[in-house]
Amino acid sequence: MGIQNGIYYQQQSGGLCRLHSLNGYFGKELISTEQFNKYQIDYDTEYKNKFNFDSSCKNFDIVASDQKNIVNYILKKYGVYTRYYSINQIYGKSIQGYIINIVDGDYFFVYNEGHIWGCRKKGSAWFRVDSLNGVSLININTITSEKNIGFIIPVNPQHEFYVNLTLIKSTLGETIDEKIIREYLIRQNKEKNILGCLEIPIGICMDVLETNLLKKNDASFISIQSQVTAYNYFVSKFTDGNYNNISLILEHLPAIIIRLAALKTQPRN
Repeated sequence: MGIQNGIYYQQQSGGLCRLHSLNGYFGKELISTEQFNKYQIDYDTEYKNKFNFDSSCKNFDIVASDQKNIVNYILKKYGVYTRYYSINQIYGKSIQGYIINIVDGDYFFVYNEGHIWGCRKKGSAWFRVDSLNGVSLININTITSEKNIGFIIPVNPQHEFYVNLTLIKSTLGETIDEKIIREYLIRQNKEKNILGCLEIPIGICMDVLETNLLKKNDASFISIQSQVTAYNYFVSKFTDGNYNNISLILEHLPAIIIRLAALKTQPRN
């Protein structure tokens, strides 16, 4: 264990920077090496079943089609929802709009092709929390000007859910029924757009619901469990070479969308 500038960091051991960055986020050694290794096995198994691809995230860091890698995956197990920016995705863009204004808490992750570390705010200052180099003061305003880095940002899951639910409704219209959904999906299929503008926001909404399920275990979440189960089953079939299978899409997706659309676009106070 290391403390520098009053901030916890975990010193590098082997190739475990992903583990060290996670414990840096939690501010203590919450996850052991043994637990981390088990999470990697679970990740490979789960994503094989869901997305129909073989992976070995122990040997290299992979990003699934839902933009999740092992760091996002483990954070989700602890009820922490994240937004993923691929390498150079927000290069040269405003750190205020893309990171500072959306980060939930005082820590986010930065990565390149070979390493991952964190940035933590303490008082009014930001520090780089790095298993290789310890804790050092940084100029946070220049970080998006660095090339060949990406970011994993913990965000408010409720806000992320309702932003994407609004996108679904703006795509289909405020009055949504099965006929409207089917017509939209058929049109996108004919135009070779797969699911069109619905694919990403539906995936995010369902991912947020699944994150919530991992934190809750009571009867009120049974309906959410059924939604998540239905969506994951659809995805497992959809990603098995069925991206243009309109029969499969129409069999499963309209019911999922209708249940999402029935939710209010703003959270209750």
